[in-house]
Amino acid sequence: DEKNSRDILPPSVLNSTLVNASARKFKNELSGVTSNPPKAGKISGGLMTHLSDRKTGFSAGITYDPTRREVVIGFSGLGSSKSGIRQFFSCAMNWLGFIPKNMSQASKLTRLVKAHIEELNKTLPPDRQIKLTLAGHSMGGGLASYAALRNKVPAVVINPNRLGWGCRARIGQSRLVEADKYLTEIVVQG
Repeated sequence: DEKNSRDILPPSVLNSTLVNASARKFKNELSGVTSNPPKAGKISGGLMTHLSDRKTGFSAGITYDPTRREVVIGFSGLGSSKSGIRQFFSCAMNWLGFIPKNMSQASKLTRLVKAHIEELNKTLPPDRQIKLTLAGHSMGGGLASYAALRNKVPAVVINPNRLGWGCRARIGQSRLVEADKYLTEIVVQG
């Protein structure tokens, strides 16, 4: 049912090592509870698919809001997963000018989902188009900022981890100048 669910995740994401085993288990449990459970690759309104990589500290959730016709990839902040030490090292690498693997993972995930949504939108009328938005706080805000600027996708970030010079160099000066087109940054004082 197109109103309730959509093939939002491309197979390349679903079959990757990023799809959390707990998300698969949740989907299996859900199938016993509802008469019409989401199939692999479908995200129903209100349900989230969680993606993580303990080796790099990458952690994100993807949701689809059918009323707003919007997919949101929310990147998790520092300490939000069981791999907090890896997340700390990734933040430190960013500050030192390197591009941590979790930044690359965020950008790749965004690129894959964006391309898949663009393909879906080719089959939909203009008033039914699906949009993609990124979000994140702290380290997740840094991941969202990097992925947004690399892939020209809007993002809302709260107290984001600043991008190190390596990440800024990879994004490129021409894209950094356009940051206001893609990023809405909320900085909470205190």
